[in-house]
Amino acid sequence: GNLGADPMELINELSNRIVMDGYDTKIVAASFKGVQQIRDAFNYGAQSITAPVEILKQIFKNPSIEKAVDDFNADWYSMYGESKGICDL
Repeated sequence: GNLGADPMELINELSNRIVMDGYDTKIVAASFKGVQQIRDAFNYGAQSITAPVEILKQIFKNPSIEKAVDDFNADWYSMYGESKGICDL
């Protein structure tokens, strides 16, 4: 961590202090190396994050959702063709 401190412990301490003292302040966490660090930051009290695009893509990647979207697209194309979108109905 930065300056020998555990970053998640720091987020937790700051979050608790903000609540206890009634500050109208939000914690924006940054400098992530992986998805779990982002999850931890939110779990420890961060309200916002800034992160590299590749890590954000990993967060939203879900094989079940991807399969459902692919299946929907296949069903759609079999009924309406690839050139017709929902707005065209």
